[in-house]
Amino acid sequence: MDLQTLSQRTGFPVRKLRYCVDHGLVPGLKIELTNGEAGRPRRFNEDVGFGLTCAATLLEAGFNRSTVRKFLKALLTVMLRSKGSETLALAAVLERPLPAVAEFGDGINIRVVAGDWDSRWQCPGNPAPLDISYRPTTYIGLDLGQIRDRVYGR
Repeated sequence: MDLQTLSQRTGFPVRKLRYCVDHGLVPGLKIELTNGEAGRPRRFNEDVGFGLTCAATLLEAGFNRSTVRKFLKALLTVMLRSKGSETLALAAVLERPLPAVAEFGDGINIRVVAGDWDSRWQCPGNPAPLDISYRPTTYIGLDLGQIRDRVYGR
């Protein structure tokens, strides 16, 4: 996939997607520059396109770069537990056509709900579970299922 294809699938201008790449809004991106082609297009897998679209969506909603980075970095840490096994939440969201939402609470805590799975509120980097009664005062919601379907052309 390249930025042009991602733009066609998501409706975001190539300029905004390139901005997300150039400002490092998504941690751990694997993007290669193509040699020998005009403009040296960036090529990447669809999961990278998913991350870029999440970043562009948050920017479009008016969030600043710092908040976007924090949200997406936290999102990469969420694990879903089911019947004694753990799965990276984003892997589950990208592999299955489940409705899925990520919430970022109080600028630090993260939660993913995907189908019947609920990660519950977590504080990235802190192994201690949050109190079961925790409810954020403010939170940002991101419809991961809708973004996945646009990026993957479903």
